[in-house]
Amino acid sequence: MSNVDDMIRKTLEEQDRAAWTELGDEPGYLRQAFGLFRGRLGWVLWTVMVVQLSLFGAAVWAAFQLMAAGDPVQAVQWGVLVVVLVQVSTFLRGFMGSHFEANRILRELALVQLKLSSKAD
Repeated sequence: MSNVDDMIRKTLEEQDRAAWTELGDEPGYLRQAFGLFRGRLGWVLWTVMVVQLSLFGAAVWAAFQLMAAGDPVQAVQWGVLVVVLVQVSTFLRGFMGSHFEANRILRELALVQLKLSSKAD
């Protein structure tokens, strides 16, 4: 073996140790939730969060308008708006939840990959 092979092996072992310490403990719920806003799709999830919060705020405003409506036709119109806004807001929350679960699965796959590579040695 050459000196280069030894250097590569040593570097890989150090990287594996760093990966084991990074992936060792499963992060808490809040750490995982805030982890959605980092990485390549961070800007997309920030945009989804802002839109979701604004839709929820609009739904609350429409609910107050619904309660203040004196005419039954206006009440129905405001009620339909509330239902639509809450449904879209819930859909966007589910979109974020799917990314949350995908991140957990990717983390577990990385752990399995590290375990398999350590067994191969």
